[in-house]
Amino acid sequence: MTRGLSLYKIDYLIAIVSLFVSIGALGVLIAIVAK
Repeated sequence: MTRGLSLYKIDYLIAIVSLFVSIGALGVLIAIVAK
């Protein structure tokens, strides 16, 4: 049970990190295009 919960927490963390990475990449792309 604890292992499943920790795996779920890790998946949640990965989802948040990937979301921030995609937003950051989009921001960089917009900055390059704006220049």
